[in-house]
Amino acid sequence: MVLSALHGGEFAGIKSIFAFFEKFLEKNASVFKSLKLLAFLPKPALGTGRPNALDAEKALLLQTGTDRQPAQGRGTTMSNSTIYCRLTNFALLAATLCLLAGPVAFGQEFKIESQVYMDSQATPIASSLTLFQDKLVFDITIGSDGSSASEVVIFDSTTESFELLDIAKERRLHIEQFEIVRTVESMRQQGSQDERLLNLVEPRLAEHVETSTRFLRLSNAQLTYEASCDSPENATILPAYYQFLDQYTRLTATDPRRLPPFARLELNQAIKKHGWIPREIKLHLDGGQISERSVRLHSKHQLISQLSDQDKKRIELARRQWTLFKPVSLAEYREIPQVSETAEGESKVKR
Repeated sequence: MVLSALHGGEFAGIKSIFAFFEKFLEKNASVFKSLKLLAFLPKPALGTGRPNALDAEKALLLQTGTDRQPAQGRGTTMSNSTIYCRLTNFALLAATLCLLAGPVAFGQEFKIESQVYMDSQATPIASSLTLFQDKLVFDITIGSDGSSASEVVIFDSTTESFELLDIAKERRLHIEQFEIVRTVESMRQQGSQDERLLNLVEPRLAEHVETSTRFLRLSNAQLTYEASCDSPENATILPAYYQFLDQYTRLTATDPRRLPPFARLELNQAIKKHGWIPREIKLHLDGGQISERSVRLHSKHQLISQLSDQDKKRIELARRQWTLFKPVSLAEYREIPQVSETAEGESKVKR
């Protein structure tokens, strides 16, 4: 995601971080194996955890099946409880069909367009659209052609779960919120044991704020975040925006190509405290013991209050792709080296 690319910027040269993730994978083999099973579990309709059409039909059949034929010797008279049950089921089915017809009318719609730049380069290295519609967020990474999507991350705000769609390989990954929390906490515990990573997993950032210009700086000996922010005209969008911002930041912990999320989570907290939305974010990472070189990235973000027709077409396409793409495990989706067990019962990463 480009909106959150600086949550844990993707870059080359951080050898120790990749070594840390290899150990992390070895110690958490069971976690990634369980995620493979979760990828194939049946899921509710994408959006809110509401029942889908098949679930509604099955529930109706189960609850009314005994009433379809009159009981022997009772004629066709139905009891009050049976009539009530049928009326309730009819109301449930009608409500379900209304929900399936489209987004709830009271849902908000807005978007954020983002670009990420390396150092002082004028051409972005990544671009994205983050589309908020009702209870869903569609974060669309734009491909190298500048128009089509390369990946879509769908966030369900009611369950705080994610669907990740790899467009080129037509595969998808489902991740529950508890799985992300477990991965983040495991990363924190294991990373804190490596002194070279302490500034990343236990960042302890000094905060500098200029409220008149809406500027934030958070820094320690190894990294610095700077955020130039705005106050949105419509503050009612902030809860949805902040929820997605935090949950997506934690999601980056499942991607070995990104930095640990802890420093960016602290920046998120500082932004939320003031009721701001970032317009530009700069990240400076001093290589030190973990990298061959320092890294400088900056991102630009534009808040737009409405979705265009093209945005809505992108959302509909993502919904169709979600139903068609093959479910895979986290390790397969992220292309993480396979974790196996040795004859001695120890976990080992296969290359």
